[in-house]
Amino acid sequence: MDCYEIWCDLRESHADLQFAEAVHDYMNYLKSDGLIANYRLTRRKLGFGPAGMGEFHITIETENLSQL
Repeated sequence: MDCYEIWCDLRESHADLQFAEAVHDYMNYLKSDGLIANYRLTRRKLGFGPAGMGEFHITIETENLSQL
């Protein structure tokens, strides 16, 4: 299993629900086509977490490098 980590912030913080929905739609599309094994979208809240990292964190899991 290989894991790829993405951290990001939004320019428009009021668009957080649309962002989360778009990420879920796209990742579910990739998963249904067998291009990824799984994914997770999390959000850093209340200032907890490493300084300088984005508010949103996406983890993409693949079975191997060729799957990605």
